Amino acid sequence: MAKQEAKSKNKNKLKKEVAPVKKGLDFASLGERIRFVRENILKLSQTEMADHLGSNQVMVSRLEKGIGGSFEFLMKLLNFLYTQGVEAKELFALDFSKEAFLLSQNAKTNYLTEVQDLINNIKNSVISDLDRLHSYTALLKYQNPNPHSKK
Repeated sequence: MAKQEAKSKNKNKLKKEVAPVKKGLDFASLGERIRFVRENILKLSQTEMADHLGSNQVMVSRLEKGIGGSFEFLMKLLNFLYTQGVEAKELFALDFSKEAFLLSQNAKTNYLTEVQDLINNIKNSVISDLDRLHSYTALLKYQNPNPHSKK
């Protein structure tokens, strides 16, 4: 009887010491997130997504439903999404929220637009400076056509 009480005490002690495990991401939820990204961020059909992945529409559909797909296919998909600005950590986050995800993607798009505008402004400024420099050197050549000749 004392052995049984000791075992029971140990079990209760372990329950208190071990933190509860959060429920992980299941295939159906991952598929739903992938579909959300495909439709709302990438604006692609399943067929178009499959074309980018070198696969077929059925594979994309099965993955989105959480009923199929291979590790290799998932890696191709994650690599493709990364090239489109979607990181795997965003898809696999336990606290995934469609609204927060859209805001995050919009912020990235706005940031990239600002960077592109800045690059264009710098490019235009450099072109303008080069045009002025070219005009100035042409004027100097006109005023002094042969600067090395002795008079």
